[in-house]
Amino acid sequence: MLYHEGGIVLIVLRVIDVFSMFNFDKVRKKVRPPAIRA
Repeated sequence: MLYHEGGIVLIVLRVIDVFSMFNFDKVRKKVRPPAIRA
């Protein structure tokens, strides 16, 4: 039971990590064009 919960937590943390990486990439792409234009 505890092992299963720990596995779920690890999966959730990994999903959040990948999600934040994708969001960071989108933010980077949104921030870069105005900086280049300015």
